Amino acid sequence: DSSFERLYAIFLGARAALGLALLGAQIVGLAMGTRSLAGGVISLAYAVQALTLWLLPRFRRISPAGTSSTRLSRRHWMATIGFDLLVFSSLHWLAAAASFNYAPLLVLPALMAGVLTPRVPAMAAAAAASLVLLVTSWHWSVSISDATTAMAPAALTGIGLFVITLLAGELALRLAREEMTARGSLELARQQAQLNRLVIEEMADGVMVVDRRARVRAANPAARRLLVAQGIGQPAPFQL
Repeated sequence: DSSFERLYAIFLGARAALGLALLGAQIVGLAMGTRSLAGGVISLAYAVQALTLWLLPRFRRISPAGTSSTRLSRRHWMATIGFDLLVFSSLHWLAAAASFNYAPLLVLPALMAGVLTPRVPAMAAAAAASLVLLVTSWHWSVSISDATTAMAPAALTGIGLFVITLLAGELALRLAREEMTARGSLELARQQAQLNRLVIEEMADGVMVVDRRARVRAANPAARRLLVAQGIGQPAPFQL
């Protein structure tokens, strides 16, 4: 598997763990009377969707869209990043007037967008999360002065989301370039080894590779002819 596929699988596991944690927190909150039923239903839907994507193999198989190694298809984008933005924005809107803060959850879709999508869609995801924070802070403020005070932390959080998205994107691109370089070097080494093998096979001189236990690990046809009175000897490995 490529690094893109491995990172996608890691994010799916993180979403599943977060879904279970959200559901557990909502159940405890409902039992104590500090959570709303709407938040519990949303958390349940998120946990089911995240576990489904993580557990079922056919949802975990992914091939990057286009020629880029850091690009999700539209279907996978909507099922992961888009769904996370919708759920976390809804939870933040419902609980904005309460003491519980869902805003840090928006870091996950911003991070996924930075790692698994090109820069423009990634910045769009960060912008959407930032707008949700700003609009929610403005809506739940009771006066102009309260709106200014409430929107300042939301703006700082939005800036942080942009920074996280940019840094994650740069690290993902660097990882993709290094992987492509490593694969190119591996292919060149494989071709060189195949060329050397062909040259040795056609040599008139006998060439053998023998370990310390006198076991022949490799031998070209010329060497195998020297080991028998007539014809050609058995292919390696064999005891000398």
